[in-house]
Amino acid sequence: MVVLKGAFTVVADPSGRLAIIPVATPALARAGTGDVLAGIITGLRAQGMSAFDAAIAGAWLHGQAGLLAAHTMGNTASV
Repeated sequence: MVVLKGAFTVVADPSGRLAIIPVATPALARAGTGDVLAGIITGLRAQGMSAFDAAIAGAWLHGQAGLLAAHTMGNTASV
C-alpha cells in the first residue's frame, strides 16, 4: 500500500487499484502531519477496515481536518 502525499493524495495498492483524494491545503505541509495521517490510517485498520479503504478514508479525513483547522485559525500558517 502506498499513500503519496502531495497537492492531492494518491493511494495505490499492489493489485493496481488507485485512488486520488482531491483535497489539498498548505496547512498540512508541516512537520508531523504525515505522522497524524499514519495514525488515522492505523486507527481505521484497527477497527477492521481493509488497508486500501483505510488509506482512502484516512487521507480524506486528514485533508478535511486540515481544511477545517485552516478555516478555524484563519490562515494555513498556524495550523
